[in-house]
Amino acid sequence: MHAVYFVVMTVFVLVPWKAIRRSRKRVINETGGDIVPYKRFVGSAYLLMSTTLSVLVIAIVWRPLLFIIAPFGLFAIFFYVLCFVYLGFGMASIRDVLDEDVSGEESCGADDDSDNKEKESVLYPAEMAEKVGMALDKWVKEGGYRDSSTNISKVSREVFLSRRELSEYFDLHLHSTFRIWLSDIRLAEAQKMIAAHPEYSNDTISSSCGFSSRSQLYKIFSDKLGMSPKQWREKLDMEEQKGQNSYENE
Repeated sequence: MHAVYFVVMTVFVLVPWKAIRRSRKRVINETGGDIVPYKRFVGSAYLLMSTTLSVLVIAIVWRPLLFIIAPFGLFAIFFYVLCFVYLGFGMASIRDVLDEDVSGEESCGADDDSDNKEKESVLYPAEMAEKVGMALDKWVKEGGYRDSSTNISKVSREVFLSRRELSEYFDLHLHSTFRIWLSDIRLAEAQKMIAAHPEYSNDTISSSCGFSSRSQLYKIFSDKLGMSPKQWREKLDMEEQKGQNSYENE
């Protein structure tokens, strides 16, 4: 009975972990918003569940450990409720974050890996690349990137292309992902806005350029440029000052 219980608990720990990995991959590749809250909430909830189940397996074998498990269980419940209120109360459903494609073209997990292997040997048609590129350029000019909740499925409906066509365009033609492509566009727009309106706050910049939070704006600047928006603004001011001084000296 102990062995059966141990196997069942192991399954209950591993199955959610695989589901989390599949969902996390889709969130990273197909959304453009800040995924840090999702990672924190899912990570804390899974860690709490797996730790509790693992300790219960030992407690069933060694009964005195139950005296420690009971207080820990109460603390775990309190911690989970606290995490839910702090991170999950205002969080959208995963179905809102990852819209299902209207054409039913879905691929995730192991299917993504097999598709990627097949795509490696396929050349992306130049005609299709031009078609998708023009549609995405139009979407950017119309300000579609300003929607912080956008994802690849929403974009596909707005540009009248299938999600698979967009995915193949990013994978085979740009050799990138939707998230990276969208982050680069938002970063470029943020740089333009900072240069044109240095008096704007970071909150204004982030909301105007489609970043879901100010922290995401900081993260993108840090990852791409190695500095914060404030430091980049100061660097830009210094370069302008140097240019003015050199012009006056001439």
